[in-house]
Amino acid sequence: MSREARIKQAPTKDFKLGLERHGLQYFEITNSTYEMPYIRGEWQHGLNEADKKTVENHYGHKFDNKDHFQFWADLGAVDLDHTIQGVDLSNPVDILKIGILRGMKVLANDIDEASDSMAGYGFYLSNVEEEEEHKSSLYERRDQAIADLLNIRKSAKYIVAFAKYTLPKGIQVNDATSAYIKMRDFLDGKLKTVNSKGKNDALNSFEATKKLEKNLLYATVDYRMAVRQNIIRLNNDQRYYNTGSNTILGKNEEECVKFLLDPKNQDELGMGHKNDKTYSIRNQLKN
Repeated sequence: MSREARIKQAPTKDFKLGLERHGLQYFEITNSTYEMPYIRGEWQHGLNEADKKTVENHYGHKFDNKDHFQFWADLGAVDLDHTIQGVDLSNPVDILKIGILRGMKVLANDIDEASDSMAGYGFYLSNVEEEEEHKSSLYERRDQAIADLLNIRKSAKYIVAFAKYTLPKGIQVNDATSAYIKMRDFLDGKLKTVNSKGKNDALNSFEATKKLEKNLLYATVDYRMAVRQNIIRLNNDQRYYNTGSNTILGKNEEECVKFLLDPKNQDELGMGHKNDKTYSIRNQLKN
């Protein structure tokens, strides 16, 4: 029984002579050729045991049989058209093609894997039904994020802190209105900055921030602001300290925020009230 799938070009944000704007890495009128690697006396076919048996039975030759070496060598290379290419996941010829491409890290298993820019995939295997489910899931997550953002907007303090924590570096947030607009742009993938992320990454970041307890969120944002304004600095031992009190806070953000949230160190962080100590982080930020 036929199981249809398609091989598509993987998305990229790297400069590709303008192709990246169309979701392409290669010119569609061209093709690439990949030969099955033979390393240390073994064919690198990329197949699991079940698929390996299917392919061997189809061709009547064994990969591990040295007498069959020339057959596999003469079988030819895998020609991969840069346009969308249909494959049959039940066809031994296509099974071998997919195995070789996967083994060479040319072909990703799905769009999520292909979207990892660090992996460097050129193509991915597209299953129409799975892609529709994936797209539906993304739409649902995005709709939920927008609904959550509307609730977050009800608190000016919360949405400003939320935006400052979540948005890429370099994005300025001045008030609740700008925080809401820029968070919407972020979720829609409209922010054009060096550190701008894709729609999926934006959703992941939003959902991760949403899970944070508010006191942790506020303290982290205040810590980061204090570092930027040199209220918190590194000493010669590469540990951060409060310049107002000379109190050592920790060697990284996690340690420092944990220290500041400890009830016994309340005076170091402050409550944001007029009775805060002059050296508290929040008092120094306010003044």
